[in-house]
Amino acid sequence: MKVLFLIANYGQGSGGHYHSLNHISNALRNELNVSIVSIGSKESPLLKKNPFFTKHLYFSKLSQYFNFKKEFNSFLNELKPDVCHFFDTDSLNSVLLVNSLKNIPVVLNKCGGPNPTRNKWQYVNNLILFSKENFDFFKSRESLYKGMNVHLIPSRVKRVSNENIFDHPEKRDNSVITFVRVSRLGGAYEKTLLDSFNLIERLQHDTIKVRLIVVGRIQNIERFEVLKYNALKRALPVTFITDKRATLGASFLYLSDIIIGTGRSLMEGLSVNKPCMVPVKNNDVPVLLTNDNFNSLFSTNFSERGILNSDKEQSYTLLKEAIRQKAAYNSLSQYSKEIFDSNFDISLAKTRYQNVYLNINSIKSKTSLRSKNKMYLIKELLNLFKGKS
Repeated sequence: MKVLFLIANYGQGSGGHYHSLNHISNALRNELNVSIVSIGSKESPLLKKNPFFTKHLYFSKLSQYFNFKKEFNSFLNELKPDVCHFFDTDSLNSVLLVNSLKNIPVVLNKCGGPNPTRNKWQYVNNLILFSKENFDFFKSRESLYKGMNVHLIPSRVKRVSNENIFDHPEKRDNSVITFVRVSRLGGAYEKTLLDSFNLIERLQHDTIKVRLIVVGRIQNIERFEVLKYNALKRALPVTFITDKRATLGASFLYLSDIIIGTGRSLMEGLSVNKPCMVPVKNNDVPVLLTNDNFNSLFSTNFSERGILNSDKEQSYTLLKEAIRQKAAYNSLSQYSKEIFDSNFDISLAKTRYQNVYLNINSIKSKTSLRSKNKMYLIKELLNLFKGKS
């Protein structure tokens, strides 16, 4: 079976859903004939290294419409995929402007994020979701999405290995407790970073020697400089790693004792069997992930939207115990391993993805995707007229 993955990029091309596509496509390599095409103003440096990356099609302004239409349709006719699997709505809408996909089954991933603000979201026959929060939203609105098959498949992470360590001059420092945060910088997850600053400041006040290493590509330099100055004026022991190596930010997790994560980065942290912390909406420091709060924090994809329903001080006390007592630290590390193995390891998803593809081969949409998504295609045309970057 031939599966064509498509994804859009107008920026760094190194966010969570690019990593998820990278891992999922590699996991399916032995079972399926996989190809990847990216669409937009820039190639993704991460996906360019994927062995199944086939080509990038430039389409970020209306003047490129006819060239994109010719290139894409020529490629589609040559490849003849059995399934087109889109990893974002931008790539889906770009393609629907030039091809109705009437005879090709379509799958769309919504890779986390908050629930749609309106009940009527993009329509496809087959929708894969990473978060239970999103899954519950769509399942509760089945009358609005008749004919849509909705799947919850949170497993999307390959266990992080130490294979890239030899590329990094940074060394572990066993004389200090090191927290590592991997994230895009400037424009996203700013609360998590500020809460992380609060955490190490509080630990310092409790005479615990700590440092924070933040790894990520810069999205917005002005906003990043504000965050950087915040750490500087508070004299916090924070190191930022923002060069091109940060595209594979998880390769720096070897430096950590404790990991602060959201979404995919939290799952990567779990994969290295170390205690992990998550930001929550109702606290100004991250909280330890434990059996008591796992379900509630997982329901919002370990995002800043999560709510801590237990005692906030209890989490901080448990953190100090883990720092000071090896047995408490090892217990949390073992919990991370168990949670990753049973929920997020990509190997758990291989059969489920294959089943999604096999079960949609015979499904033919009675209504075209273009008509179902008319409002979004008009919006896409307006964005192309302005220029997407």
